[in-house]
Amino acid sequence: MRLIVIFCMVLLFSAAVSHAIEKAERISDREIIESLAELKAGQKAIEERFEAVDKRFDDMNNSINRRFDDLNSSVNNRFNDVMSLLQILTGAMLIVGGGILGWLIVIWRKNEMSRFFQNSFLSFPQRF
Repeated sequence: MRLIVIFCMVLLFSAAVSHAIEKAERISDREIIESLAELKAGQKAIEERFEAVDKRFDDMNNSINRRFDDLNSSVNNRFNDVMSLLQILTGAMLIVGGGILGWLIVIWRKNEMSRFFQNSFLSFPQRF
């Protein structure tokens, strides 16, 4: 009895499984070639889009590089202007400092010379 039930179950399940598989229709060579041609055309369109995107990225990259070059030259010009100003200010400070130092040396030498002449004139009669 068990054997009959098992046999019926196997028969029932195998019939359900065999209906789940569909047989594919045969595709002709012509249909395969047409499908392949469509795929190739689609692939070519995708490649053209990628080339257009690459061109846009290259254009954007060149534009950004130009902007950075302009910014770099602008910063260099400003830096050169600041360096020129610093050189002018340094030269002016050296001239003012040299003038003040020269004026102090003249005053000091004048006081020193006046003391020398005062001492020499006061001691002149004592020498003779």
